[in-house]
Amino acid sequence: MNAIILAGGKNERMAKEKAFLKLEGKSIIEIVIEKVQPLFEEVIVVTNFPKKYKHLKVRIVKDTIPHCGPLGGLYSGLKESKSHYNFVTGCDMPFLKILLIKHLIDNCRGNDITIPKFDGFLEPLCAIYSKNCLKAIKEELNENNFAIRSFFNKVRVKYIPKKDLLRFDLDLISFFNINTPKDIAKAEKLFKGK
Repeated sequence: MNAIILAGGKNERMAKEKAFLKLEGKSIIEIVIEKVQPLFEEVIVVTNFPKKYKHLKVRIVKDTIPHCGPLGGLYSGLKESKSHYNFVTGCDMPFLKILLIKHLIDNCRGNDITIPKFDGFLEPLCAIYSKNCLKAIKEELNENNFAIRSFFNKVRVKYIPKKDLLRFDLDLISFFNINTPKDIAKAEKLFKGK
């Protein structure tokens, strides 16, 4: 199984590229890579700007359908991956819990998507997708439907309930992502308190 990290965002709410913001001297994307690397055969970073990421010692893939948000990045990553199942996350999620990822891995067989669900929300960027999703994603992209959940009704989805998630991540901090300067300040506090 491979890990796909989506790093194609526009960073509209941040002054600079959030993947390279630092926490305790390390860029956020390096923290994410360090967390997932031991669990997967290959780590793939999908981006619109491959040159900016080439210093990372992972496979860098250009977004084949740019400007389609995370759905386009997901499509590009799945298409390029040699693995049928792939853990997909964002470049701005530095608090992923290894045990939670392992639980998703343990529950993915026979499903096209294995995804956390809590308080009425889904967490599409901390989930496992199979290559069976490619056809359904392409259909949505062709219709200009860029919502990442747009294709879920066309594939087999397994929802991991909150009670299971809490066993591995009591504060559900795995799903904290950095979008604003306020978020980076909160992340710095959380990182120091680890």
